[in-house]
Amino acid sequence: MMYDLMLELPVFQGLSYEQLTTIIEKVPFHFKKYKSNDYLIRNGEQCDEIVFLLSGRVRVLTPSFKDSIIIAEDFEAPHTISFYNLFGRDTTTRSSIYAQGAVGVMSLNKENFLHMISDNKLMLINVLNILSSHAQKQHMVLDTMGIEEPELRLGSFIVAYTSQRAKNVIIDAEPSDWCSMLRLEQKELAEAIQSLIDKGFVENQEGKLKLTDRYGLRMYLSHNFAQK
Repeated sequence: MMYDLMLELPVFQGLSYEQLTTIIEKVPFHFKKYKSNDYLIRNGEQCDEIVFLLSGRVRVLTPSFKDSIIIAEDFEAPHTISFYNLFGRDTTTRSSIYAQGAVGVMSLNKENFLHMISDNKLMLINVLNILSSHAQKQHMVLDTMGIEEPELRLGSFIVAYTSQRAKNVIIDAEPSDWCSMLRLEQKELAEAIQSLIDKGFVENQEGKLKLTDRYGLRMYLSHNFAQK
């Protein structure tokens, strides 16, 4: 059961049972359980290990735009936590992550993680692909500001800052912060939000935006950009 879960994680995808068994025998993984509402990671903590969610569900709260916009997402096992914070100049964790019900995780410190992927070419390729995809997603964030149509600018921000695998995605921001970040007038923002609501991509949940159809929104954006 644990092997099957691990093989679903992007870092281990493509490995055989025999290869995974060899890795587990050599690498000092650590296992831990959390109770509901326990924090696995808090915003600002030093990230010196990679954490794999093997059972349960976690809530991830990620602040953006000087903490004025909060993106909340749920992830179910199997899932990789805090991967991107292992690398780069700033290795502090940007998100706070807490358990929703009982949760089981497997962790590995950065040094052992680097040894593990350097000894396995397939895993190294997996990691490079993950980092490359993440870099492309961040480039999409920069492109958002160059979009003229308010609806497409807002939609692009939502897709760029949320994850494909996330569930129950809610973005909490004041209208003034949306306007400041997206460089929109209040009327433009209101019309953009209503347009995305009418198309079924988001809902207004007590003043917050709940993402209801990320795939549909991404396809809608792709279609519109292809026409330009």
